[in-house]
Amino acid sequence: YLESYIMRRMVCHANTKNYNQLFSESLISNKILTKDDLKTYINKKSDKVNYMPADSELQQGFNQSKLINKQAAGILYFIESKIRDRSKHSTSLLGLNRYSLEHIMPKKWENNWEKLSKEEDRISRNQKLLTLGNLTIITASLNSSIRDGNWDIKRNGKGAKAGLIQYAAGLDTFSQYLTLKTWNEKSIEERASFLYKESVKIWSL
Repeated sequence: YLESYIMRRMVCHANTKNYNQLFSESLISNKILTKDDLKTYINKKSDKVNYMPADSELQQGFNQSKLINKQAAGILYFIESKIRDRSKHSTSLLGLNRYSLEHIMPKKWENNWEKLSKEEDRISRNQKLLTLGNLTIITASLNSSIRDGNWDIKRNGKGAKAGLIQYAAGLDTFSQYLTLKTWNEKSIEERASFLYKESVKIWSL
């Protein structure tokens, strides 16, 4: 339950400034030692600072939150570790520090991706590509020529430079999307929905 509390709040980009007081003073001094005690303590808090995010807020977080890279990588890694089907993998999940975080649709998409004529569409895309649905952990950083390439190059690589098919292969949080012919806002939304549905099972209330 404590894990659910921390991870849900991270996805929702909730404020962490009161964590020191919450854990060192409130939980310890009040001898909160069981799951039921913790649930009761958190649920009876009237303020919005230390609240437990509901499923609806968690879903919104996957669709809208713009997190720092370490937070995003940690969330994706944690989900991967929980849903990974060990029976079909010949290799174990590596340590978190062995993975890089990659924007699937690059920040510099205007160079090589589909052009958008409307300013509001460009603004919407620039916001959406920063969210968790457009992020994945990979086993090595992509070459800059691949990183900013179009979806075909990003997937397959170019020349001797490998793409996502090599570096994201076997990741249950993303590898199924490598068969898509296009990657766009709809794809980002669908993956955000997938991550949300998996996270609700993991970080249950």
